[in-house]
Amino acid sequence: MSQTAGRRHSGAFLIELIIVILFFACAGAVCLNLFAAASNTGDRATDLTQATLQAQTVLEQSKASRGDFAQVAAMGGGVVQDGRLTIYFDSQWQQTSDRDRAAYTLTATTETNDSLCRIRASVQKDGADICSLQTALYTGASGEVAS
Repeated sequence: MSQTAGRRHSGAFLIELIIVILFFACAGAVCLNLFAAASNTGDRATDLTQATLQAQTVLEQSKASRGDFAQVAAMGGGVVQDGRLTIYFDSQWQQTSDRDRAAYTLTATTETNDSLCRIRASVQKDGADICSLQTALYTGASGEVAS
């Protein structure tokens, strides 16, 4: 009889051990998922911060140059084509001239209505907007940017 009782206790112990192992495996999976989500959130926050910083820099340079993208490109790099400034950045937010290596694209445009010149800078990753900022300059009656 003592052998039968010993077998029952060892069987119950094995079942208890399996349940504990399953519990810790599930807890580990949940923790791993939380760390992955936190990393993802951190990456998105970094992208938003850097995109905002780069867009704001271009807008400030555009205001300082009175809306002249050629001067902005001379100050901070980029390509001016068809009245549009384009700057490419790699995955580490380092400026690059190689469009194929670019992970992020900053595009700045201007639109003049009557006496107001609006400058818009938007940053995209994989075709989706990360951020978009806008500023305006007062222009005189002739459409020239006022000094």
